[in-house]
Amino acid sequence: MTSSSKRRRALVAAVLLSGVVVVGACSSGTTAGPPPSDAVADLEPSTTTAPETTEVAPTASAATTPLPDTAQSKYLTATILVAYPAIAERPDKIPDWARDVCHQILSGDDEAALLRYIPEKFSGGSRADPTATEAVAILEAVRSSGFCVAP
Repeated sequence: MTSSSKRRRALVAAVLLSGVVVVGACSSGTTAGPPPSDAVADLEPSTTTAPETTEVAPTASAATTPLPDTAQSKYLTATILVAYPAIAERPDKIPDWARDVCHQILSGDDEAALLRYIPEKFSGGSRADPTATEAVAILEAVRSSGFCVAP
């Protein structure tokens, strides 16, 4: 692993960890403290894919797709900027694009479809399209942000 990728991984972990503490403190009504050890374990990148299920996922409409609140929007922006630095030219659009990814998640898209959708959604302008690794990190940021839950 290169020094650059080690720094990026450490920065992503730090951003994710701070998001867990901030979101946890905002939602629990208590003062912020260190996250539970299982929350830190969840920050480790997964090396396995999600198991296949035979259940039919609920279909979401654009009107019912949740909106990230201010703290979740800040978390998404910070985390996705670390994962996909080329998006720095449009940080104001990150929460909207994350909501679009959430819509696809709640609509029941499988992992492969989501990872194809993210580069389509986040590409454009003069920036490079997200790589497969960046798409995985963006998807993880949306899933871990706390806003993408079925109503």
